[in-house]
Amino acid sequence: LPYDVKICLPEYEKNSLPYDVKNILPNNVKKWLTFAGKGIVTTGGGTYRIGFINMDGQEDETELDAYNMTELEELYRDFCKENGFRQNTVIYVER
Repeated sequence: LPYDVKICLPEYEKNSLPYDVKNILPNNVKKWLTFAGKGIVTTGGGTYRIGFINMDGQEDETELDAYNMTELEELYRDFCKENGFRQNTVIYVER
């Protein structure tokens, strides 16, 4: 399936995203962010909006400042742990 640069799922699939997304996308947070952030996250610093599915099965968003992909992965992992969110529900990364 073709993917939009900003969204890791086609729009029609994103709108009907099942609550249990672990069966359709990888479990590793690095894979999720790398896939969703490809071409968007660059070295040198920036503010990134990360869309994800929250514990209620609803689309949610957070904004993180990171120098590069590695730092963004660490910050998002910490954000998920602090808030009790699953790390493998990223649906997009925007700058």
